Amino acid sequence: MKKRFLLYLDILGFRELVPSFNRVMELFYIVNSLSVHKDAGFKTIVFSDTLLVYNPADIPESSRWIEVMFLCEYVQELLHRTAGRGLSFRAFITYGEFYVEELKHLNAFFGPAFLTAHDKERSIKCAGLFIDDYRKRYNLTFSNRSTRA
Repeated sequence: MKKRFLLYLDILGFRELVPSFNRVMELFYIVNSLSVHKDAGFKTIVFSDTLLVYNPADIPESSRWIEVMFLCEYVQELLHRTAGRGLSFRAFITYGEFYVEELKHLNAFFGPAFLTAHDKERSIKCAGLFIDDYRKRYNLTFSNRSTRA
């Protein structure tokens, strides 16, 4: 397993969208058009209402802020493209170990960072982008505030 950043994004209210084929496809067309798919430095996995974005390469410590900036920009782009369409999401960025391998018939994807991101995303009770407190030190581009009371 390698340590790397992981963006875990969940489309909120997806269950209510499913009966409307056109609304679900509108969402998938928007996600399909995001610039993250054009950036060779990132890989994307989409399944149902979940979008995972990660960098398969090792990133030197001195450049990790750039990786976090791009992950935030992808969320920002999705926000702009879904604005006014009644779609919302919750995204969480973390850093940790997970394994990815493209097998012949499927992608194997698992690890502690994935479980952490999944659990943390589900525990947050609002929409938007969240970065775990430890990883915020790499966010040198966007303003943020702590969620701690």
